[in-house]
Amino acid sequence: MRPLTFKPTAYILLPLFLLLACKTGTSPKNTILTDHDRAMLDSIVMAAYSAAPMPGLAVGLVCGDQVYTKSAGYADMGTKQPLTDTTMFCAGNISEVFTSFMALVLADKYNIKPDEKVSGILPYFTLNSNTYNNISIRHLLTQTSGVPRHSVFWDLPNTSDSALQNTTMSIRLQEPEFPEPGTKVVRSPYNFDIAADVISKASNMVFEDFVSGHVFAPLGMRQSTYRIADILSRPIAKPHNTDNWLSYTFTCRSDYPHNREHLGSIGWNTTLADATIWMEMVLNNGRHENTRFIGQKYIREFLKPQLATDQQGSYMGLGWEIQKKNKVMVFSKAGDVGGFNNAIVLIPAYNMGVIVMSNASGDFNPGIFAQELLFSLKNKTFPKYKPSIHIEMGRVLDSTGSMEKSINFYKQAKEFHYNKYDISAESLSQLGANLFYRLGRIDDALQIFGLCKKEFPESAYGYLNYAEYYLYLKDAPLAENELARAIELTDSSYAQLVHIKTIENALGLLKEKDSYGPGGKPAESKCDTCEDRTYF
Repeated sequence: MRPLTFKPTAYILLPLFLLLACKTGTSPKNTILTDHDRAMLDSIVMAAYSAAPMPGLAVGLVCGDQVYTKSAGYADMGTKQPLTDTTMFCAGNISEVFTSFMALVLADKYNIKPDEKVSGILPYFTLNSNTYNNISIRHLLTQTSGVPRHSVFWDLPNTSDSALQNTTMSIRLQEPEFPEPGTKVVRSPYNFDIAADVISKASNMVFEDFVSGHVFAPLGMRQSTYRIADILSRPIAKPHNTDNWLSYTFTCRSDYPHNREHLGSIGWNTTLADATIWMEMVLNNGRHENTRFIGQKYIREFLKPQLATDQQGSYMGLGWEIQKKNKVMVFSKAGDVGGFNNAIVLIPAYNMGVIVMSNASGDFNPGIFAQELLFSLKNKTFPKYKPSIHIEMGRVLDSTGSMEKSINFYKQAKEFHYNKYDISAESLSQLGANLFYRLGRIDDALQIFGLCKKEFPESAYGYLNYAEYYLYLKDAPLAENELARAIELTDSSYAQLVHIKTIENALGLLKEKDSYGPGGKPAESKCDTCEDRTYF
């Protein structure tokens, strides 16, 4: 499976360049998923699962009014419990999209519109600014509120009735990320936790009861929940850690990402069967089983760009990240939370959507796989998945302790087994990234970086690797030289463009402030999460 070197933040949009570069042809709204199509999808899912180390892989796809689901691997590698279409998993960051939809259900059922002010519903909502009273529900859902960025935690979960209110009140003395709501985009999961608090207080219902009564029960999503008691009593996909970044072995985590303080941002727990019910309803303009579930105007609001960012063709939606390509809007949300790595992609113009879940953090990128799957279905093609050479090289290094033997394995594979492995510069770079960042083996990483530049002199990856290394040394001129050469050689792939932007941001910080994060790693640039906006 093709890895994504130096995996970027989950909130960066995953554009479907391949899919949208093709001709649209017949709308999938009228397409029938044949037995051949389903067999092809089965083969693709299993090939991807075999190529990339992960405990389990679950895929749900909606095409018009038809649904496809496929699961592979294990819900728990320790007990070898199989992953199935009815195994519950933590939806992680996809919960932000679902919370946004709940806000539109609130508007439909209770006439609480998205432009109503948060402080009018939550009198205890404040920030250390003179403008917090201007923050609306829409600002929360588009992440233009200025609510401070914080990570979500579940190691000491708060299960009290006041948990959501506690999240809202926890920022009351803090300054906003920017003073005027609606002027910038700063992605913070607290936006959606506060939105969940708004939904609860405005409806005078416990949030879990609101979702169950107004969405899960009417749609027949019987295996979806926000309640920890339900999670603990049903078959669930257990989260896993990669405990060895060379051998790629996994251990089941003892914790589970649930905390009532963060119901809005990570609280949705669902199954493939249930998730595809909801996706089908959304893609069919709010209708379910020939019955109107929600007003069509709210679906139009849910599936439209709300504002343009400073990145060309990029927009914010209600919970969504949106990319426009060839006049087609692609709605995405992806995230890696607590041992779950998920993505959802909807293309309303094609009446297609896919959700992908893996129950471990790692190199597998569900968003990229989602775009490949949709491309394959639309164009009747079969991608060739191969095990990445970095995995086998890492295993050789782990078992022998010899960099020489690991590199020799690469050379032999290139000469005698060229078609068996992905031996690209990107794959080599992933091993270097693992050694550099995840294991702190700088000298070993440099050997891989050097091999990458030698084997692929016309690839940007070798130069990007060394730019990262010189940033680690805080040598801005050398990092700048390597970056300039990488820009000259870039193939404009998504992975390279993100890598280049990350280095540019870190380099700017180094030159201006000599600002570095823990362990010598370049500090995250605020530019990654703060963008100017233009409302339509």
